Order: sequence, then structure tokens, then C-alpha cells
Amino acid sequence: MSEARLQSKITKYLRSNGYYVFKIDGYLGAPDLVVMKPGHTFFIETKTATGALQPHQASFHERLQVAGFDVFVIRSMKDLEKVGLKTDVKIIRLT
Repeated sequence: MSEARLQSKITKYLRSNGYYVFKIDGYLGAPDLVVMKPGHTFFIETKTATGALQPHQASFHERLQVAGFDVFVIRSMKDLEKVGLKTDVKIIRLT
């Protein structure tokens, strides 16, 4: 599945479950999507099954994580399930 198609599916799914989802454009290395729900903001980088993070992306993601944000690399809708999203009230990370 292409990154664009995956982003579209993720956005549709999250919005249907009460999340605000915005595409980030114009910032080199920034994740593809910012996702918000009251009390939690996180970022999603979409990649194809074989796509790799570029060094500038990894660096940007690390800066976000140091600032306290979660950044997830999602390659499929199954990966999104592994993140542990709760569609009722809040997000819980699974370990």
C-alpha cells in the first residue's frame, strides 16, 4: 500500500473515532501526521512495508520524543492497532 493511501486510511479511521488529524507539510523531517485528542498529542510517520526513515526524519522524530511527544512509524493498519489507541477517551501505549 502506498504511503498516501495508508495516510488516508489512518486519517479516516482516527477522525471517525474522535481524533483531530492534520497533515504536516513544509517541514523537512517532520512526521506526516499530527494527531490530537484532549489530553494527548502524538505524531505518525507513514512508511511502506519496505520504506526506511531518512536520517533527517529520525533526527526530527528524536527531537519530538525528547520534548515528550510520542512518534509512531506506521506501515499498516495493523501497526496502528499495536499502538494501543483507545477510541473511547484516551490513548494507552501497549508494551
